Amino acid sequence: MGLEVEGKFKAYLFKELSRKGENTFADAFAGISFKVHWDEQELNAYITDVNDKLLVTMTGFWFVWFAFHPETEVYEAPE
Repeated sequence: MGLEVEGKFKAYLFKELSRKGENTFADAFAGISFKVHWDEQELNAYITDVNDKLLVTMTGFWFVWFAFHPETEVYEAPE
C-alpha cells in the first residue's frame, strides 16, 4: 500500500504489516500523524488521519509503485 504526503511517498508492504502483528498502529510521515489499519485475514490495509478520516492510498504490486516512485520510504516492522 502506498501513501503520498506533500509529494513524498511511503510504502507499507503487506509482509511488513503482517510481521508487525497489530491490527492498528500509529505512524507519522512527512510531518503528518496517522493510523495504519491492517486486516490479516482479508489481506487488506488502509490509513486514516488522527480524526479517523480515510486517506487516499494505492494498493498494488511493489514493482509498479517503485517504478513510479523510486524515492519511496519503506515501512519496516520492528524486530
